[in-house]
Formats: sequence, structure tokens, C-alpha cells
Amino acid sequence: MASPAASTSKQRDEYCCVPFCNGNARTNKELSFHHIPSEKKMLTRKQWIVAIRRDEGEFFKIGGNTVVCSKHFKKEDYRWTPNRKCLKPEAVPSVFDWKLNESSRKAPTSRQSLFKKMKVDDREDEDEMVVEDSVCEVHNSQSVDHENDM
Repeated sequence: MASPAASTSKQRDEYCCVPFCNGNARTNKELSFHHIPSEKKMLTRKQWIVAIRRDEGEFFKIGGNTVVCSKHFKKEDYRWTPNRKCLKPEAVPSVFDWKLNESSRKAPTSRQSLFKKMKVDDREDEDEMVVEDSVCEVHNSQSVDHENDM
């Protein structure tokens, strides 16, 4: 027999399956949750799976409790009844954080070189080369004898 407290305060255990979504029925009572279409509606099911960027495999299985929260649907995806809103049968989730980030990304700009253009002073002394307007100077020096080379 179930305890009276458990039956009166039943909380919904629904979590959105969309990557990076924190849609949770316990913490956000305003969200509605929608089951992924059954295999009878294979075309719509595939559209949902592609849209939410999830593939069934070892780490993700679509079951009876796999849901997508209302954050991922537009207002036009619902039909309103006097008592509640209902998702239209042809609706596919289309609102995602990664789409917002992609559209706000700026186009790449041309890159500047890390080094300034180098000018070489021509001098009579070939052992020394002076580089102006650069980050380094190069000097030729005689080789150093190592102890092991003897």
C-alpha cells in the first residue's frame, strides 16, 4: 500500500532529451513535454531525431519516457483549446540554443601578420645582419667548440 503523502504530492519526473537543455518538470511547472512520435509516424519521428541532434545508440534510446520540452517549439506549432494547448501533429522542434549561437557568430576577419615587414641593412660586414622594424636581431658568431668534439 502506498503512503498517503506519496500519492498526494506526486511530482512529474520528466526531463528534456535535447542536448544542453535543462528542461525539467520538477523545477519548471510552466513547461509542457511532448513524446517523440511513434514508429508508426516514421517520417515525423526521423525529423524530430535530426532536429534535436540525437541518434539512437548505446548512450541514447528512445523509449516511452523520452520527451522534448516546449522550449523547442514555436507558438505556431500549437493549437489552442479552451482548456490547454496541444501540439500540432506535423510540428517538429525547431528552437535550440545552438541555432541562436550560430546566427550571432560574426564572419571571420582578415588576419594580420604577427611580424612586421623586415628591412635588411646592407653592410660591408657580412657577419652581422641588422633587422629594422622587427621583433628580433640576428648576429652571426663563430661556432663554439664543445668538450665532446675534441
